[in-house]
Amino acid sequence: MRPVESKVNKVVESMALIGIAVPVVGVFLGGIYSVPAIRLSRGREPWLSALLSIGLAITVFGIGYISDTRILFSAGVWVVSVVLLLIARRLHGSLDGNVERFGQVHALTLLVSFVLATVTV
Repeated sequence: MRPVESKVNKVVESMALIGIAVPVVGVFLGGIYSVPAIRLSRGREPWLSALLSIGLAITVFGIGYISDTRILFSAGVWVVSVVLLLIARRLHGSLDGNVERFGQVHALTLLVSFVLATVTV
């Protein structure tokens, strides 16, 4: 293989990785909330948990608004997701620097919100 082809293959691999990783980590695992929250709060509690719970609220109530889900159902999902966030924080320690720990909670919250949106329509 020529050096030019090797460089092109590496660029294509990098583009594919970014094309898959950004939506998965950014949206599904909540990186759009956790990365800015970690930087804003510098990993200090309770500010980090408060910012992450606001991110969960944006997700839950945003999906609920788009799908015309009742506000009480969305509020219930949000309360459960905040409780899961606090449980994850208690089990794993600080959530600072770990997108995966918040990602588990955010992914579950997304799935429950989508299921609730399809059930209540």
